[in-house]
Amino acid sequence: MYGGDGTTRLFLSTEVEKTKCWNLMCGGYVHTHKSIPLDAPITRVTRRGSISPIEIVPKIVKIDMHHFQSPSTKQWNLFITHDIPLGFWPNEVLKGLSGPAEYLEWGGEAYNPPDKGLSGPGMGSGYFPIGIGSHDGYARVMARYDEAATYFNMGNGELEIYSDNKDYYTVIDGGYSDKDFGHIAYWGGKGKQG
Repeated sequence: MYGGDGTTRLFLSTEVEKTKCWNLMCGGYVHTHKSIPLDAPITRVTRRGSISPIEIVPKIVKIDMHHFQSPSTKQWNLFITHDIPLGFWPNEVLKGLSGPAEYLEWGGEAYNPPDKGLSGPGMGSGYFPIGIGSHDGYARVMARYDEAATYFNMGNGELEIYSDNKDYYTVIDGGYSDKDFGHIAYWGGKGKQG
């Protein structure tokens, strides 16, 4: 999508029935934050083996994102951290989401256009996950909101792990950790080399 620059980027993927689109090419999503665009390169990323120059601990870069349906407007809001709105989907666009969800998905994607003849890129740290945040890509505080916008952590046993190619990418359900990390999942993989 970006000329093969290999940069980690903030992106939005929307899939309805058999149609998939990315970022602002998706009809309906309204991006409202002027300083944090979709497609923005994420320049500070955690790398396995990197350490902080101040402490002898791994340097971990985190980006907190969440979305929920506003009880008053019924629009679906996308936030970075807990209080910075990035954009929203108007209720009219996501009419099928007016009732309770049957399932939720968290995920990532490693992608190279097939016409470029490139191998599959690595995901997370580029290594298979071992269940340690300083070594793996991860999602934490995996939670859901109910109709009244009440927050609930995902419980142990509530997640189904999926990888479309376990030879290249894997996921570990780390379960509920603590109040700061909540439910956590780790991912990574070498991708298709060569």
